[in-house]
Amino acid sequence: MDKIIELHANGALLRLEMINEFGWCQVYLINDKVTSLGADTFAVIKDRLTNYLRSNDSDMKQIITHNDYKLQWILSLSEKHAAIYGTLASDNGDLRIFCVEDGGYYLPEVYLQKPDVERWIFELESGLQIK
Repeated sequence: MDKIIELHANGALLRLEMINEFGWCQVYLINDKVTSLGADTFAVIKDRLTNYLRSNDSDMKQIITHNDYKLQWILSLSEKHAAIYGTLASDNGDLRIFCVEDGGYYLPEVYLQKPDVERWIFELESGLQIK
């Protein structure tokens, strides 16, 4: 059985799947199709995602611009070399997450409402569950 976390938000899913006993974790974006984004250790993925989700762009670093959005780098992954960026979507804490494939191709954004943000933090901190 695989150990996985599935982070759901508004019709999209970020799936984290541990692939070995050393904590190496494969990341997929699932919306209308499954896209492998790459991999890193679960500890790195968890730390970078939860730090960003808690910050709500309060300390914008490594900013890039895409479609008039100022995006903050969150995480780069090995193997497929995709990167994950985020931006504040509203004053109430909603966020937009952008996954960018190697070569600069933007995948459909993931919109997280405040309850989604809180649930993602909880699920990441709870660790990988066997499914």
